[in-house]
Order: sequence, then structure tokens, then C-alpha cells
Amino acid sequence: MFLYILIPSLCLGQRFLQADETCYGVIMDCGSSSTKTTIYSWPCRTSKIYPLTDITQESQQLKTSPGISTNYPDEIATYFAPIFEFINSKVPAAQKQFTPIFMGATAGMRLLDINKQNALVDEIRKQLGKSGYLFGDENWARVISGQDEATYLWLGIKYLLGNTDGNLISIDLGGASTQIAFKMDYTQYESDIVKLTMNEEEIYLYAISYLGFGNDQARDAVLVKSLSGTQVISPCYHQGYTGSWTYQKIQYSLSGSGNVEQCQALIKQYLNSQCRIASDELCGINAIDQPQIPSSYQIYAVSGVATIANFLQLEKFKLPQFLSQAQEFCKLSWSQVQANSTYSSNPYVATNFFLSLYVHQLLSIGYNIPDTMDVNAPLVINSQTPTWAMAAVQYQLAQVDCDLDSTVCEGLILNLITFLFVMLIFM
Repeated sequence: MFLYILIPSLCLGQRFLQADETCYGVIMDCGSSSTKTTIYSWPCRTSKIYPLTDITQESQQLKTSPGISTNYPDEIATYFAPIFEFINSKVPAAQKQFTPIFMGATAGMRLLDINKQNALVDEIRKQLGKSGYLFGDENWARVISGQDEATYLWLGIKYLLGNTDGNLISIDLGGASTQIAFKMDYTQYESDIVKLTMNEEEIYLYAISYLGFGNDQARDAVLVKSLSGTQVISPCYHQGYTGSWTYQKIQYSLSGSGNVEQCQALIKQYLNSQCRIASDELCGINAIDQPQIPSSYQIYAVSGVATIANFLQLEKFKLPQFLSQAQEFCKLSWSQVQANSTYSSNPYVATNFFLSLYVHQLLSIGYNIPDTMDVNAPLVINSQTPTWAMAAVQYQLAQVDCDLDSTVCEGLILNLITFLFVMLIFM
């Protein structure tokens, strides 16, 4: 099955930007808990060939909460209003009609039934189509698969690092799903293998997504285990914490007992993995077999992993070190957390007890990462936030055919990086 979508010839009958100007591209990453709108910019093309283009210059981003999947179709226009206001303030008016705009919905949308998915995506396409920005094809706004998401992230991190051998492992943790991808030398696990052709070399990429095992979904599932009537007393919140929790549109009172061991046990039960427990090296989340982690590869874990690692002041760590830091934080009472200005200023501090322990369990018994391996968890790589979105923009633009108008071709298409997206095929 081919990953790429063939976009009809998109040629404009008027002159685009001069070659010394800046070109822009917009992508909306519609996740389960928020929509991240990123505006990328790059020097406009000067020829039809595809040399390496430097798009590592700082991008501009807006985060909008909650996620778009919580909306109904007739609410989309209102939801998009501040997003378009942000885009309009950053993209010069003269370049608006030449600036491509994309939308990729991820796990939050994949959790919805297909009818609601289709209704929301249809309305999103309608709004993008009349936005005044370049919206070339309905496939420029779609629900992407978890495997696509994993593949794009791996490619994006590879590009940002300038990694030529591809010996890296990318791990992503969102609100509703988690992904892992790494290169393999064989085609076992056929359904989870993506075949890439880059620089005339064939690469087999193991890329898999686990829907329902993102931070928010996992936390809800663990909290349900402690539900009694209208009250939840959870070991995964600090001792002394009181608040509320909304689940399936019902609000419950929530208090924390701050028990690390009990919280870990609930997380292990939810991950349903026999890794480490049974010394099984070929296992994964929800008891799904996965290839052994290559010990010589570099691990880059981003999004939720990077967020909590940064909170614990760990940008690079081994799992025992991470667990030690997490346990120190979790041992604090809620009043002690509130008394610490660094902690209390974090808007997500209440849920970081769970997130810190979940990330450790996810990496150790979910993905079976050895204690001896370093995990890199950067918030930024070369001034860019590492997400699937950048590689998706590059790939999608590479499908635009402008051969009939070279001037447009110079301005519209993002220069394709040398190793990326010549052909991307699922086997």
C-alpha cells in the first residue's frame, strides 16, 4: 500500500514570489488535547532541482485547547477563528494565497467513530478551502494513521539531527497514543514495517502506534480503577491533593494518596506487558510482540516524554536516573509542591505525578528499553520542536506538480531534502 497521496497538478497562472523572498507553509497538528498550528518559513526555491533546503530556522507556533475532536462540525468555524487570526498576523497578506495550509488529525480523531470523523474533516476542509490560503486538495486535511505519525516523526528527527545512517529510535507520547519507530535489517513484523527508498537505498522501518496508550487516555484508565461512587482516591496524585475529574461527561471528586508503588502497579496492569516481568525481550505494550531495541541506536523521545523529563530537569537520562528523580518528586505532599514556585507555576503539575511514573513504565516495560541505554528527550532540536508535522509538510509539498509553470514551481514547492520522500511505500 502506498503512503503517499497523488495530488493533481497544481499550477497557478500568475507569478509567484521572487527567489530572494521567504516562502511560508502552515500545518495544523490536531491532537487529542490541543491543536498545534505551526508556520514554517524557508528561502524560496531558485531552481527545479531538489537540493537540501534549510528549514531549521525558528518556526512560529500557536497551541489551542482543547483538541478539535471535542467539537461538533458547526463549532469548527468558531474554533478556527483565533487560529486564522494568528496565521494572518504572521504571514504577509501578499503571500497569503500562495501559502499552503495543511491539517493532520491524530489519535484524538482516530478514537471517534467514522461518521463523526468524516463530518468534522468535511467541515475542516470547507473552512480551509475558503480561508484564502492555498488549499490544493482534500487530502491536505485528513486523519493520519498512527503508522504515518510514527514514520513522519522518525524522518523529521533524522532530518533535524542531520543523521545519515538512520540508526535512531524515535518515541512519541501524545494525549491519546504513543508511537515508536526504528530501522530494521529484516522484514519480520510485516504489518508494522514501512519500506522507505532514500538515496536509492531501501530501508525497512518498524513503525507502530498504540491507540489509547497516550498520557491522557492512560491516566483516565488508571483513575477508573480507583473510582468508587462519585469519588476517586488515587495513588497517582500527591498526598493531600484535592480536585475534580471529568470522565465521560460526568464530574467526580478526586483526591490523592500519593503512593508510588500502588500507582506503578496500576500502570503496569494497564500496559499489560510481560516485558522485564517475564524477561521477554520481544514483547511490547498490550502484550504485542515487537523487535528487540537495537542497543547501538540513539533514542529520541519527544512530546510528553520530553515535557516531563524537562520538568524533572533531565534532557538526557538512563531509566534508573529518571525513576529516581520521579520518585523524589512523587514523595512530596501537595502542600510541598505548592510551596515550590518552580513546580506550582507549571499548569500541569497536578498530573505530573502520574506522567512521571507512566513515562518510566512505558519506556521500561512497554518499549523494553534497557537500563543501560541513554534516552535523549529534547524539547527542541536545532531550534525546531521535533514533531511529525515538519516532515509531513515537506512530503506533502513534494507531491505538488508545477512543471508547467517554473516560476510557480520556484516559489511554491519546499525544496525536498536530499534523503527524504522520493518514494514512501508501505509493504
